[in-house]
Amino acid sequence: MPRPDRRHWASIPSSVLNIEACLTSGQTFLWNRTESGRYILATESFLAWLEPHDDGFWWATWPTDRWDMLERFFALDVDLAGLYADWTERDPGFNAYIAACPGLRILRQNPETTLIDFVCSSCNNVERIQGMIRRLAGAVGTECACPWADSQRLHPRLTTLTLLSEDDLRKLGFGYRARYLVQLSRLGLDFTSLAGLPRAKVRASLMRLPGVGPKVADCIRLFGFGHDDAVPVDTHLRRYITSRLVPSLAARSMTSRTYESLADAFRGIMGPYSGWAQQYVYAFQRRTLRSPQCKER
Repeated sequence: MPRPDRRHWASIPSSVLNIEACLTSGQTFLWNRTESGRYILATESFLAWLEPHDDGFWWATWPTDRWDMLERFFALDVDLAGLYADWTERDPGFNAYIAACPGLRILRQNPETTLIDFVCSSCNNVERIQGMIRRLAGAVGTECACPWADSQRLHPRLTTLTLLSEDDLRKLGFGYRARYLVQLSRLGLDFTSLAGLPRAKVRASLMRLPGVGPKVADCIRLFGFGHDDAVPVDTHLRRYITSRLVPSLAARSMTSRTYESLADAFRGIMGPYSGWAQQYVYAFQRRTLRSPQCKER
């Protein structure tokens, strides 16, 4: 992969921004890693070339020189050291989760593309979701006149999905999710208006959409709407909560009521950035328990 002509150095250590952890922790799916450790990231509006090192990273964007896009995407305004201090005061044992993945951040993404991504996450794992989104971008993503990423396309929007039929999507490997994506592409959703609603109403509105249940809605809120206290509950987080915080919930079947109880328990203990904290639990358990059951998003 050629290097871009105009590269910039950001002296932000990996303990503050761990690019690899951010990209591989099941938050975003349209990226590629070279054997030399460089990353090409595609969103709906820009491409980024990233070469991380312990003491900082080289970067380039297309359109060029858009540090503001990277700064927002990686949520660099959030003080991780402050979060670490708060979390370990709330749960001293959380140090192990921080130490396993320092520099992990919640990514600030477009709510429309997170809707597409996480509708695909149901009964799925990270590697398969990546393949689906890459095939989708290859089919209808915007082509980029970028010499260092000439084969990479931008993440499709819902409007571009109207170019595909349900049968087209099934041939791309989307299975039953193809029907949901076709339905979503025809709704004419107004994400700007949705973002202006109270958080509870955003969640309720999302859960009325095809293919969106409680966990998918919470993923979209956390990664797409910046709701830092949104807590997607999966098997990883449930294991953490029931083993460390609220053992009485361990015997309950995973009903919607149990889901809400688990999320509320974690949020009540870990505080206003509990959505960030759950990502550390997810990343830690996914790295240490590498069985297929532990790869779900």
